[in-house]
Amino acid sequence: MDPLFPQLARDWPGKSSEKAEHPAVWHMLDVGACAERLIEEHRAFATLSPAQRRAFVILAALHDVGKISDTFRSLLRDGRPGAYRHWKLSDVLLTRTLDPILAETLGGDGHARGELYAAVSGHHGGPERSNDRRELWRRTRAIGADAEEDAKRWTSLLLELLPRGTLEGIDQQRARKLSWVLSGLTVAADWVASNTEWFPSAAPGISPRDYLERARNQAADAVTRAGLNPTPPATGKPAESLAGVQKTAPHAGRSGCHHIARRSDARADRGRDRSRQDSTCPPGVAACSCGRGAPRRRRSGRLTPFHFAPASPAIPSRIGHSGRSSPWQRSAR
Repeated sequence: MDPLFPQLARDWPGKSSEKAEHPAVWHMLDVGACAERLIEEHRAFATLSPAQRRAFVILAALHDVGKISDTFRSLLRDGRPGAYRHWKLSDVLLTRTLDPILAETLGGDGHARGELYAAVSGHHGGPERSNDRRELWRRTRAIGADAEEDAKRWTSLLLELLPRGTLEGIDQQRARKLSWVLSGLTVAADWVASNTEWFPSAAPGISPRDYLERARNQAADAVTRAGLNPTPPATGKPAESLAGVQKTAPHAGRSGCHHIARRSDARADRGRDRSRQDSTCPPGVAACSCGRGAPRRRRSGRLTPFHFAPASPAIPSRIGHSGRSSPWQRSAR
């Protein structure tokens, strides 16, 4: 372990509460541990090799590397908001300061890495990348020279803690498609890891390997409690076994058309369902292949950040912009 690591952990807070600070490096390990659990057996990442999935976990962990900055430390400790939010600084650090380190270890195409950096740095809605030299200089200055060096040291150590990741075999076009699921992974992992009940503040004096082991144990419980464990494959049970579905029956009076009948609910019984209802359809019809007799019902149940990738504004891509639009250069529809 880097002998200067305890000082690095003390110098850069990641979260602050009335009780204590939680170092930025610990929060990034919390997110990495959650990402490990979320990516495991998830169908969205089925096309990736184990080594590529490990690389995605590393990138998700680095989502808050912009918290290693003078600006963010002043915000937490002195209450002085800076000109830049931490995710803008994460993008600058990933694309300029840390890319040579990540390229040497993870490999892969530089254009593809640029797409994936945008996905993780934009975990609060969308990356805000700039090609303007003066703007980049101002953002770099907001980070600070000491913070830049500590961000490099932390990234090198993280690559030792989470070894054998690679981005080889992922070109820019594929990275653009994968950027959506990487964004969802990062947002969900950050959402779970930010729960102070599941991940309480920890002292900076712990060794990184010991803390990673602790974070993994906490992540296993937290992901389960959040209801985000991977969905098991379908068991092939008949439709009748599903909750709220009674049977599959032919549509009365319409050849070749079928309705899925459901139990009548109070709304339908009281005649307050405002959807179009075919006169030949019995009460309680939920859906029909002909498009008729399908009550419009509100979705129920809580959605978590892992269900959708966030919308993002149009942005320029500093690394490898080829003129073609990517998911991070279009707003989600």
